[in-house]
Amino acid sequence: MSMIVYPEICPASLVPMISALVGLIVAVAGVCGPIIGGLFTSYTTWRWAFGLNGPCSFIPALVLVFAWPRNLQTYAKLPFSAIDYAGSVLFLCGTVLLVFIINQVSVRAYDWDSGPTITVLVIAGLSWIALVLWQRFISHHPRFRRLRSPFPYRILTSRVMMCAILCTICTGFVMMLTIVHVPFRAEIANLYDAVKSGILLLPLMGSMAVGSALGGAASTKRNNTWWTLVISGILMLVGSALLSTLTDTSSPEPKEWGFQVILGLGLGLNLSTATFITSMSVEFEDHAVGQGLIAQMLVFGGSLGVASSFIVLNNTIQDRLTNVLSPTQLRDFCTSPTAIYSFVSLQQLEVREVYIDTFNANMRVCIGISPVSIVAVLCSFQRNPPTLKSRLADLAEVGYSVAGTRINSPGSKIIDASHTDT
Repeated sequence: MSMIVYPEICPASLVPMISALVGLIVAVAGVCGPIIGGLFTSYTTWRWAFGLNGPCSFIPALVLVFAWPRNLQTYAKLPFSAIDYAGSVLFLCGTVLLVFIINQVSVRAYDWDSGPTITVLVIAGLSWIALVLWQRFISHHPRFRRLRSPFPYRILTSRVMMCAILCTICTGFVMMLTIVHVPFRAEIANLYDAVKSGILLLPLMGSMAVGSALGGAASTKRNNTWWTLVISGILMLVGSALLSTLTDTSSPEPKEWGFQVILGLGLGLNLSTATFITSMSVEFEDHAVGQGLIAQMLVFGGSLGVASSFIVLNNTIQDRLTNVLSPTQLRDFCTSPTAIYSFVSLQQLEVREVYIDTFNANMRVCIGISPVSIVAVLCSFQRNPPTLKSRLADLAEVGYSVAGTRINSPGSKIIDASHTDT
């Protein structure tokens, strides 16, 4: 929610800086999670990972209650009757069901050719088709144009936004796969504990933070989002390729940290630039929805990446360890790779070798995903992209100052969600 609110309430001239800040937050939070989780599982219980959410939410909420400006109201309030409930349900079915069934297949709860898997995949696919048709329908009928959709037809038909969304899905895929499997590799291949394995992600975290800052700074004076995303995709491709070359060593190789830095720079550049390009490309009434889509597609891509990586892992285990592990051990390891600690030494060596090969295979999957991001960016090229100055001028025309507050001058237009048709 905060990723959506930040670009909405900040002065338009500070959108590049806010975009960098959003990317920085995502980068730090994404990599700090495994480290903090490792501390909990090593010294207490995993339940604290959820118990910590209460204080972390209460303190910012308390600050906002007393610090939020009373007169800050950028947009008119939206009545519940203006929400596109049908579109929201279709959108949730298309994303949640797809991630759910792939996760179930990854832990071998269902096979790909099983009835539940096929049924859920069909429902998810039909939901996406129905969503597109529904959005087209309501956009062409004045009676329904006031509905506020989670995936407006204006964005569905925007070449730049759809390319940015596809690029974000690819980024989430690579980012979450790497964040999950770099610590797992250290735990299984190097027999590190959870805390020490999580610390290995610090180079990735630092470089993602730097990349996010650079992505925002690159478009402070002019719109360089296209070039930034191209460089981001190339760095993701190179970083994934280098990580796929890691060899079997008793301790992590120092070059792995350099490989993480390259990949992290690419991920960080994308995180901040995707937020900024949304602010520059969508209609003002779609700002919040556009930012929400970018945030959700990042998580959606990450979920697909993690699930896909465990499908690769489990299939490899099934092929190579059937004669090494018992059916119970295979099931336990497919559910949680940390089950390796319960195996005898010879079994651990066999599993360790298999997991190292699987890690490299997963990074080769990232090698295949990264060019998709690059192609998506190339397809979003604009000969004359909107500039920050032109967006500021557009903002003034719709009746807002650069500080994000209303201009109460005669004849000014206020964006009111309940009266806007375009």
